[in-house]
Amino acid sequence: MGTMTTQGTGATLLRPASTAWIPRVVRCAHCGELAREEVRERISDEEVAVRYGCQACRWHQTRHYHESEL
Repeated sequence: MGTMTTQGTGATLLRPASTAWIPRVVRCAHCGELAREEVRERISDEEVAVRYGCQACRWHQTRHYHESEL
């Protein structure tokens, strides 16, 4: 189920919003404090990459989440 917009005579399908639940905050593996989402990027139709950053120790991690079709 996507969003469709029409431009002139052709139609363009836009990608639907992410259907997977992706956390905005994760536990920092380095120091144990909370690391917050900094960047979210759609890699493909099924994969989203999220970069988290910890304010306490300045450590960063990137996690990849895969969406499942319902």
